[in-house]
Amino acid sequence: MALSGLDGHEFSVDTLFIDEGFGDLDADALNIAITALETLHERGRKVGVITHVAAMIESIPVQIKVDKLGAGSPKVRVQAAGG
Repeated sequence: MALSGLDGHEFSVDTLFIDEGFGDLDADALNIAITALETLHERGRKVGVITHVAAMIESIPVQIKVDKLGAGSPKVRVQAAGG
């Protein structure tokens, strides 16, 4: 079942996940997107962003990094931005 179909049933989805698209934005639009995401966070919303855009990475205070190891095994770590 898709995440969008879960809301309103016995439980709700409290986290928004955004998978990319930021690389196509110009600097002004990217700043608007970052500000909007920061506002959601300040209001207590959980937002997960999957990105490779440096400006987005720098603005996210807590990050989950996934590194590919040999034989397809991932290494997952949680760290503060810049760490």
